[in-house]
Amino acid sequence: MFLNRKIIPLRKAPQLDAALRQEPVPLLDGGRRTVVSWSAKSACTHVVIWYLHRIGLLDEARRYHPWVHRYRSEVLYKSETHRQARRQLGHERASGWSCVKVVRDPAKRCVSSYRHALKHGYEDEKMSRILGRDISHKTGYSYQTFLDYLGRIDLRNCNIHHRVQRHPLDMISFGRTWLINVDEQCLDAALARLDRIQGSPSVADQPESSEAIAQAANRHAGEGEAMVGGEDIWRTSLSVRDVSQWPKRSLLSSAPASELARQIYECDCDMLSEIAERTEPE
Repeated sequence: MFLNRKIIPLRKAPQLDAALRQEPVPLLDGGRRTVVSWSAKSACTHVVIWYLHRIGLLDEARRYHPWVHRYRSEVLYKSETHRQARRQLGHERASGWSCVKVVRDPAKRCVSSYRHALKHGYEDEKMSRILGRDISHKTGYSYQTFLDYLGRIDLRNCNIHHRVQRHPLDMISFGRTWLINVDEQCLDAALARLDRIQGSPSVADQPESSEAIAQAANRHAGEGEAMVGGEDIWRTSLSVRDVSQWPKRSLLSSAPASELARQIYECDCDMLSEIAERTEPE
């Protein structure tokens, strides 16, 4: 049953500094006056590697830990580089900066979130409590069960891999907005075009950076594209054993599942339309 209350869009723009501190914390490039708004399960590792490369910190980040999100959360946000960029943005105001918003189609992202929860099992305990029965990624549960769970929780304040992509930063008026929907555009091409316009060094010109992105993409890719079980696959229990041969196409082809996912993430569907309207054409 779909019990989640509709998330009411923000009607009043939040304070800029407060928005910059809201999870997921945006990435700031003071040299190019650019804010990067990202979401988990929306090519986030790819985006973080690209960002660290353009501000000259990728080598340092990889020396700190192979998983760049460790550097982002444990070092970058506490660094003087980040604090200085936040002060700069506050002083210069958003109208002098650009915002890059990287998103995914909400229904397709939701399938990725389901796989992630099955692979790592971090949500088992909370799902069991909310749904009132034992839930385990080891014994498995269906995508229908996962959607039922999402429909019962506050998607603004939950695990980052399931959290809405709408962010308080979306209500800030920047000088220019770039919307990159990775389900509709080639992310590499979109970021390379942005680099050319802003005069930033391209990841494509650095073999080590390109290799890091390729490794991240391989780590997160849902293997196994075969159609299995048709539209009813979303009602079938899958477990951690299934994530290596993931029935991605079958889950995405289920019209009832996709419709329910879009209802649950209605605010993200609205956000995509709203930002697209104010995104400047190329």
